[in-house]
Amino acid sequence: MTGKQPIIRSTSWRMVLPQIVIMVVLVVLVAVIFKPQPPVLAVTIGAGVYLLYSYGSRWLLLKPHKRGLRLAFAGEYQAAIASHEASLRFFERYPWIDRFRAITLMTPSAFSYTEMALMNIAYCYGQLGDIQAAQAFYQQTLNLYPDNEVAAAALNFIEAAQRPPTP
Repeated sequence: MTGKQPIIRSTSWRMVLPQIVIMVVLVVLVAVIFKPQPPVLAVTIGAGVYLLYSYGSRWLLLKPHKRGLRLAFAGEYQAAIASHEASLRFFERYPWIDRFRAITLMTPSAFSYTEMALMNIAYCYGQLGDIQAAQAFYQQTLNLYPDNEVAAAALNFIEAAQRPPTP
């Protein structure tokens, strides 16, 4: 596919607060336990531990999600669907990781990873021309997340495109 793929990012600012608290706690713990000299070293070490955990947890737990995105960007939608389905199964098996993603993955995303997997699967089916499957996954997203404006807009678009033109 030659066109750009859409990326929708939505930040939940209430999810940012736990991350800030964790970083401050790490800096204070380093300062109290190790008493580094100069004191600015506590900030560097605490922030380094925070970043290591943040990137490490996402690297370890989001492999299928990221693989699915890479495949979709490359236009390999069938393979992307398989990766997004693997991501969906993981987060269905471990919903607490998704629910507490601000802490477990250090991500402030307003969308859960379950929600993202469903929308990504729907998008890939749409790109493959399987409109019924796309509708089903967008509808499943809305059933689980009734406030999801992306899925609602996609369903409205599909329904409008399927209506016969008015003279």
